[in-house]
Amino acid sequence: MSSVEKYLQLGYRGIVIMSTDYKERVNGYKVEHIWHNAACYDNKTGQPLKLEVYWKIRYDHLQVRISHRLLRKSAISQEEYEKLLHEFGVLDGPLFHQRKCLRYYEQEKIRKEMERLTPICPMCGNPMQMKHQESDALPFWECGGYRNSRCTGRLQISTEERMRWDRLWIALRQDRP
Repeated sequence: MSSVEKYLQLGYRGIVIMSTDYKERVNGYKVEHIWHNAACYDNKTGQPLKLEVYWKIRYDHLQVRISHRLLRKSAISQEEYEKLLHEFGVLDGPLFHQRKCLRYYEQEKIRKEMERLTPICPMCGNPMQMKHQESDALPFWECGGYRNSRCTGRLQISTEERMRWDRLWIALRQDRP
């Protein structure tokens, strides 16, 4: 998820990033520290604002954790916002929303392909889930109903099937930070 989408989730629009400081640290996990000076509108009040925001993005295995802290928030005039808009440009304009929509449809196609490739348990008919053996970390299919119905259905995964799944998984996560 891009920082623009995070600003939209926080209730801002018309996002103008004036400056960015970036620091990366790898200490077991990759951690990105980002400081933004931004101008935007508050969706609730419609007031133009100037913000200073700190973002921390931590990459743990397959998980991404994003946190933020609002360091400074001050109201600005409409004229000052328009001056900044002309100088730096808006990030969440029509092109951003068009790309976001296109990305959503591409991800939906990938999810449907992954669903199509997921086998059905031969014992109970539930969709199976990919798991990894504890001993050698090799993937296999396990019945998705294992926890509820205690079905013990398992299937092996071919190398070709695993490579196809990996490509789809990477494509699905490509647009995330």
